[in-house]
Amino acid sequence: MTAGRGFRSDIAFRPRWSSCHATGKAELAIRPNSIHIQAPAPGLLSGRIRTSCYLGDHIEYEIETEQGVLFAVDTAVERQLSHGCDVGIGLAPRGVALIAASS
Repeated sequence: MTAGRGFRSDIAFRPRWSSCHATGKAELAIRPNSIHIQAPAPGLLSGRIRTSCYLGDHIEYEIETEQGVLFAVDTAVERQLSHGCDVGIGLAPRGVALIAASS
């Protein structure tokens, strides 16, 4: 998984919506607006808000996870999560791509 600025981690990932059966190393590319920030719950990645910045029509977050720092964009501007807040991280069905890693 590539998170933030090039951090790599080995995680198990098999998209439920894919019929592909490939093996080998891969990188997970996630569009910042495809990260869904929610309350911590089983089945979600765990994270902690590192920074948040309100920009009018969206809020930009940096979220610390075991896999590295994720950059997320949230359009739910009525609630801004504060530094240190524990969150669950879900992924949208679009804007997520599994890419074969370069050697």
